[in-house]
Amino acid sequence: MEKAAELHITEREAIFLKGQLEGSLNHSITATKVLAYLVEKDLLSDNFDSICKNLLSQNPFIDALQLVKGDTIINTYPLAGNEATIGYNVGNNSAHREEVEQAKLRGELYFEGPINLIQGGKGIVGRVPISRDGVFWGFSAVIIRHETLIRALNIDPTGMNDQFVYQLIKINTDGKESNPYFQHDQTIDSGIYSEVTVPIGNWIILVKMKQPQYWVNAVTFSLLGILLSALLGVFSWFLAVQPMRLRALVAMKTKDLKTANRTLQKKAKELEFSNSELEQFAYVASHDLQEPLRMITGFLNQLEKKYLNQLDEKALKYIHFAKDGAIRMKHIILDLLEFSRVGILEDALEQVDTRQMVNEVCMLEKRNIEGKNAKINIHNLPVIEFYQVPFLRILRNLVGNALRYNKPDTSPIITISSTTHDDYWEFSVSDNGLGISEEHFDKIFVLFHQVDPGHGGSGMGLAITKKLVENLGGEIWVEAELGVGSTFYFTIPKMRTPTNKNL
Repeated sequence: MEKAAELHITEREAIFLKGQLEGSLNHSITATKVLAYLVEKDLLSDNFDSICKNLLSQNPFIDALQLVKGDTIINTYPLAGNEATIGYNVGNNSAHREEVEQAKLRGELYFEGPINLIQGGKGIVGRVPISRDGVFWGFSAVIIRHETLIRALNIDPTGMNDQFVYQLIKINTDGKESNPYFQHDQTIDSGIYSEVTVPIGNWIILVKMKQPQYWVNAVTFSLLGILLSALLGVFSWFLAVQPMRLRALVAMKTKDLKTANRTLQKKAKELEFSNSELEQFAYVASHDLQEPLRMITGFLNQLEKKYLNQLDEKALKYIHFAKDGAIRMKHIILDLLEFSRVGILEDALEQVDTRQMVNEVCMLEKRNIEGKNAKINIHNLPVIEFYQVPFLRILRNLVGNALRYNKPDTSPIITISSTTHDDYWEFSVSDNGLGISEEHFDKIFVLFHQVDPGHGGSGMGLAITKKLVENLGGEIWVEAELGVGSTFYFTIPKMRTPTNKNL
């Protein structure tokens, strides 16, 4: 048990370190995809330095960005300190060539390293292949120095601390291990250790407990057990010579004590299991929970359908509660997925008829609109050059909120309008609903915050909307009066090319 507990600690540390590493490398995915997109669409022109400067300002765990045409590096930002990279042919080195081919084969961001950088120092290089008109053009690349990666992982540069020894090992295309990241002499694949894989760079993360204590704890526990056994033997002998009533009383108390100890041990194990599950929940919630929820809902539907005539009203009510809970959990997971995906643009700029977008929202919310006898007013909605799907999501979230938070026995009246300014469009969605007190104006855009939980929802709609608007270069705010209604305003920049600083 002591050994299993220490092994579990190393497993949690390895999973945590993997999350830290993947979290920092995810910044690189966005930056390299932006560069690749601009090259593919021939939109980069002479703006390489300015665009890279903006991207690096938003990504603290990136040291430099590059463009590689064919196998030759043609641009690097910042250039200062990286002059040696310009004109370097990565195909001349067999090791680089294998990693380049691996990146092309995957068709997504793939990291090489750790390697000695030609401009000096040590680090890792990630590459995203670029194709123009169906023909391979080259790569957009990102450089992360050793010092930056260590800062992102938040561990000592030696790869050790008081409790753990760490190692990051590259797996070559032939399946052999090479290039250990930390240069220490610790044997890490023995004793109490755990390993996890990081596909984005074909790495293995190894975490080893530096000074396991399970033997010490086990010996201490054994000695205490022997001592306790001896004391129990003496105590049992003493009880044996007591009068019958005393023996019976002691036996009864001993039985109660054992029952209480078993209950306490069971609760302690349940608590330990629950804590472990909670720690893993954030890591698996957005992926692994959806399939069990679908299975639960499916079996409950089958149970209700097959045994409908055999179940009483209370059982059907319980089935309904279970299905409703599964559906609400699914909505929360989907909202979490949607929130995590906000900022990933796959659409191109196009002419968006905002009046038509309102009509689509009305079709999507048709049941709520008809059920509440709502009236939708439209004023001065333009055709703009923008991204259609994000705009539709913003509009639907605001209209859905207006329908949800209407006053009892009052038909919702929702007015959608816009005004034009020099550099942006300003849209407004107003209603005659419950309104919002001024103290909640900022809080309503916080993740999971609900002013009135009794109206349903996951508390993520306005947080998603705010992130959508701000990632597209706009702003969002609310003006409201409690009991009178609310008006949400958001701005959309007038643009010809993508200018989103958080793409």
